[in-house]
Amino acid sequence: MRWSLPWTPKEIEVTGKMDIAFVLNSLSLGEITTESTLELQDKIAAELQAASLNIVTPKTYKQAITSPENSDWEDAICSELCNMRDVGVYDILPIPRGRMVLMICGARKWYVNSFDFVAAYLNAKIDTAIWVRPPNGLHIPNGFGCKLCKALYGTKQAGYFWWQCVATRLTTLGYAASDFDKSLYLHESQKAMIWLHVDDGIIAAEDERLLLQLCDELGKSFKLKWEDSVNSIVGIDIMRTNGGYKLRQQRLIESIFQTTWDSTLSIKTPLPAKCNLVTLRDNEEVTHAKDYIGAVGALSYVTMGT
Repeated sequence: MRWSLPWTPKEIEVTGKMDIAFVLNSLSLGEITTESTLELQDKIAAELQAASLNIVTPKTYKQAITSPENSDWEDAICSELCNMRDVGVYDILPIPRGRMVLMICGARKWYVNSFDFVAAYLNAKIDTAIWVRPPNGLHIPNGFGCKLCKALYGTKQAGYFWWQCVATRLTTLGYAASDFDKSLYLHESQKAMIWLHVDDGIIAAEDERLLLQLCDELGKSFKLKWEDSVNSIVGIDIMRTNGGYKLRQQRLIESIFQTTWDSTLSIKTPLPAKCNLVTLRDNEEVTHAKDYIGAVGALSYVTMGT
């Protein structure tokens, strides 16, 4: 098969904007030798590949709209947003207010207590037959094992069954989970609310008798550590002021420095100057990887906590 070209090879200049279909469709049958045709096709393919390599894929919205191909990226963004709108991925609504428990308590001068469930997961029943080997120190006859009756720590169902257990109990006491935050429980008729984080909780109410009532009722089902104030929760120190509450994470930050770094860093760069990094081989084990991941996770928690 032979091709006739509307241009000479010297006249061809392919850019990232040029439509590949235009280049291919401009070739027509003619009297050029197969060798010349293949040479030109190789040149076109090389130009197209080089042009595609020069197009940098943006990683952010700002990079996309400021790139030379911004009109193409804007079309792609618009298409994706239209797809989300057409299938109802989201609704545009006002942001709900009143989700900050301590802010509400401070503004309304409510009474606030805190509590902790002792061995929380062990209160929840498990619905699967799971057998475990007895731990060291537990002596049982040969041929016997331990069949779990409760959601022991480490089982994949433990967290779910504990949540199901405590949520059911709170429901019987007249509390229902908020539509905006499933860890926040509001009383159906009284001005009272409970915020839970796994086994730690805060209860606030306009009437102090509701706090005592909840302490008594929960104590019938769970073993509790109850405090008539709130001083800390999930690593956050809480101090009551005349205008509300003040939150800080000083103890957690100090603990991170003590366990992660021997002393406060005195230089801004994370590595010594002119440090040579060596690529890790596939069969080599990463040392201190868990310590590094733990430090990053702790610092991330600090940034989000307060």
